[in-house]
Amino acid sequence: MPIKESFKGLSILILAVLPALIIYGEDLKIIFYEALKTEALTHILLIPVLAAIMLYMKRDAIKSILSVKTRRSKNPIAKHSDTIAGLILCLTALLTYWYGSHTSYPMEYHIFSIPIFLAGTTLILSNSKVLRVALPPILFFLFLIPPPIDLLYALSGVTANLKTQASYTILRALNVPVTPLQSYGPPTLQLETKPNPTSFTIDLPCSGVYSLVAFIIFSAFLAVISKAPAKKRCAIFLLGLPIFEALNTIRITAIVYIAYHLNEETALLFHSTAGIILVFVGMTLTLLISEKALGIKILQSEGKAENCPTCNESLKRRKRFCLACGRLLQKPRLRISQEAWAKAILLIIGCLIVATTLKAPTFAIAKNSIEILSTEPEQVTGTLPEIEGYRLKFLYRDTSYERLAKQDAALVYAYYPENRSKPVMYASINVADTLSNLHSWEVCLISLQISRGRYPLVEVLSSKDVRLTDEPPIVARYLAFRSPRNYTQIILYWFERAPFNNGITVEQKYVRINLIILTQKPEVPKEFEEDLISTGKAIASYWEPIKGKALISLGIPALQATLALSAFSFVLINIAKHTYETKRLERNLRLFLNLATKREKKILNVLKELSEEKKRLETQDILKAFNQGSEEKLNLEELTKILEDLEKHGLIEKDITIIDDTIKQVWKTKI
Repeated sequence: MPIKESFKGLSILILAVLPALIIYGEDLKIIFYEALKTEALTHILLIPVLAAIMLYMKRDAIKSILSVKTRRSKNPIAKHSDTIAGLILCLTALLTYWYGSHTSYPMEYHIFSIPIFLAGTTLILSNSKVLRVALPPILFFLFLIPPPIDLLYALSGVTANLKTQASYTILRALNVPVTPLQSYGPPTLQLETKPNPTSFTIDLPCSGVYSLVAFIIFSAFLAVISKAPAKKRCAIFLLGLPIFEALNTIRITAIVYIAYHLNEETALLFHSTAGIILVFVGMTLTLLISEKALGIKILQSEGKAENCPTCNESLKRRKRFCLACGRLLQKPRLRISQEAWAKAILLIIGCLIVATTLKAPTFAIAKNSIEILSTEPEQVTGTLPEIEGYRLKFLYRDTSYERLAKQDAALVYAYYPENRSKPVMYASINVADTLSNLHSWEVCLISLQISRGRYPLVEVLSSKDVRLTDEPPIVARYLAFRSPRNYTQIILYWFERAPFNNGITVEQKYVRINLIILTQKPEVPKEFEEDLISTGKAIASYWEPIKGKALISLGIPALQATLALSAFSFVLINIAKHTYETKRLERNLRLFLNLATKREKKILNVLKELSEEKKRLETQDILKAFNQGSEEKLNLEELTKILEDLEKHGLIEKDITIIDDTIKQVWKTKI
């Protein structure tokens, strides 16, 4: 039986996850490849594992909810409200996905829509109670969104300066000849060694920002699975933050100390492994101190709660829940209705249709392979189109920038105008294995400078998205700024994917294409902007992106209107459901009061009084309150029968809750 249950659970899990993989498979492949290649995103590899652990810990609660038979409403809207709400959430997620593909930040929009889509599929395949239990692991997928680089640089600028000062103080106390360099840029410690001093720059990777992101994710995970009040769960963040900051200061100090007493090579070796050690030690200390100092129970074995006197009797009678305290006595079996299987199959078919007809790729992919990685400049030809009125010329390959930015190629071209009144239009093509090595212009000019204690290099005049192609959508970023050197620079850049031939094999790489105009004019002439955009459209078409005409095509205003309509429909359905349930409850209550016995009315009054103290009631609490000060005494079986009658009338309902790490079946009044 356990093998059969595991197989059944695995099957429904696959059916539940498969729709999301069909829609978001390409995005997930991109983001996990980035995580394998980029230090700043390594935490992403943990997200599915932690979410799976959280969901596994809730498995019995989910099974219990699905095993409880609920009274189905006869009203079509109320009966299928969860399914309708799930469909609206899925539609909202798909429209958000599609809308994001028409912006210059498609990945962020796509990942943001994943929890919305998962919430929708959960409602379609189960109900709102299951969604309530599964919501924390679903929301955990929001951590898949890459942290904004602007925020990372801002945090690194603050933390790096503090840690440099702290490390300097410790090193001086240890008699290490070190001096902080007072200059613009990232903070630096100079070790006075002979024959030449050695400098240690605390830049973004060394500032501890990456480990801080990992800490936030781990702390959120602990807060969800821990058994403690909300205040103590929040204390995990306050406790872990100084631990991680102190450990990172020790790491910087240790690197300089090792370089002084041993050698620089050993210090660099320690630097490459210290980050992983830091995260592991920090998480372990946070876990231990949370349990010892705050009394937060992270993991607690099930079955430790004391049985009430009725538990054993209920177990002998083969009851799944205790009749008195409602405690789960037997492991629930997973019950998947034929309706749920049919919904899952239809959902998968619908997602396949959407994936094949609604073309909204994360990045446009060029159709033909391009020979661009040649080391000989004269061999780099045919990568850009000839533009009427301009003469295209290859200028140089910036090999020094390639090494600095870890890019495969950085090629610079120029479009010289035949009309001398027009400016020269420069074009550069940057190629890399990962998107992280092709950062935006705003990062270089603004975010990076602020993080290093400098003023932004430029004054931004204009910034907006520009559509270059419709199918597939290629959206460029238009940026115009005024430099302190009294010239205006106008840039149009966008990202694509293309197969590149390096002479040995053809492989997919990411590309950032940049068009640049320099002018002495303080404002941006309209004709310059138009020339830049028209050239960008010509280049985007020349690269021949793989086209897949969507059967359904909406513009941005139509997308926004559809999103608003979906949200309005979601609210409207819930209002309609609430209105129907309220009227039905009032009708049933009038009938009950007219036909009920005096004892049944008293039980209803007891339920109303107890519900003011707590929302979910155990049967034994109701029995105790009824018998207290009453001449007529009830036994447990009589009360259970009356409560089931009240449930049939729709006045109360069974609910599954987790109290003190124990799954219980309780009563919830609707009055």
